[in-house]
Amino acid sequence: MNEKVIAKTIFISYLSYATQLKIDTTMLFQNEVDTKDNDFVSFEQFASLLHLIVEKTENQNVGLYFGEQSNIAALGIVGQLIQTSKTIGNGLAQALSSFNLISNVIALRLKKENTRFKLYFEIDESVKEKYPVVCKQLIISSMVFVCKEIYFLTLKKHHPTYVAFEFEIDSISLYERIFHATIVSNKEQNCIEFPSEILDEEIVYADYELFVHLEKLVCKRLSAQVGKSEKITDVVKQVICKLLDPDFPKLNIVANHLHVSERALQRKLKKENTTYSQLLNELKQSMAVEYLASTNSIKEISYLLGYSNPSAFVNAFKSWYKISPSAYREEQIFIN
Repeated sequence: MNEKVIAKTIFISYLSYATQLKIDTTMLFQNEVDTKDNDFVSFEQFASLLHLIVEKTENQNVGLYFGEQSNIAALGIVGQLIQTSKTIGNGLAQALSSFNLISNVIALRLKKENTRFKLYFEIDESVKEKYPVVCKQLIISSMVFVCKEIYFLTLKKHHPTYVAFEFEIDSISLYERIFHATIVSNKEQNCIEFPSEILDEEIVYADYELFVHLEKLVCKRLSAQVGKSEKITDVVKQVICKLLDPDFPKLNIVANHLHVSERALQRKLKKENTTYSQLLNELKQSMAVEYLASTNSIKEISYLLGYSNPSAFVNAFKSWYKISPSAYREEQIFIN
């Protein structure tokens, strides 16, 4: 996806906010909003809307107020996936791996330390240069949103210990009141710091069965973003992701989906020096590593990867990486 976009659900949330403020947006969007991809609108359209809100309100803290009144529904299916996750750590892991379904302009990065963790909010440099005011407000609203949603998901008041912005903040006292934390500006990065124990806080809306269903849908949408590929291996991997139930589909199911015979598909894969079982193995290896970055238990990961019991998954993981899943997870936590 080369075009800069943002989730349609976020655009609609800001459009609704403009209506609340009695801002007339009809002149801004005389033509119908471009929704050729039903999940996204162009970032240019979003920027026009947010810039209009700032201009009409003459308020440089629009992002702050929008973040306070927004809710997790603005994140669409990614928000639902976060909400049904087991813990805050698990929800953040899902957000990190699925962020392209929210926008390809803003990115979220997590860094763990001994007693704290930091969330970094990064904006595409070319977009930041073109839309500095809009990007500033988007960063602010996103950071407020995260703090607000941690409370919503746990029903406990968890405040950050430190908040940093890369741009100038005029009303420091206002921001300190909203974030309940020390605020600094003109730093190198946009960052929120929290105590690490928050990652283990259980989400009160957790629903494992719904989570598995939503994860399948997210996987389908992410695979659709890869676009068409001339390599049959890439195409087959996309189809496998689409058909996760969460069991991995059999060869005949994938072949039927591609409208070819099993034998024909096997021949095509052989030409690219691979087999269906090898592709499944590669996907399971990469997905195992992603799941281990979350707070899913080894038992849950075993189920998600289609293993009949945890020991089967542990043995497979050891054959791939020469280390147990638990030891691998501990190693990564130490490194981060």
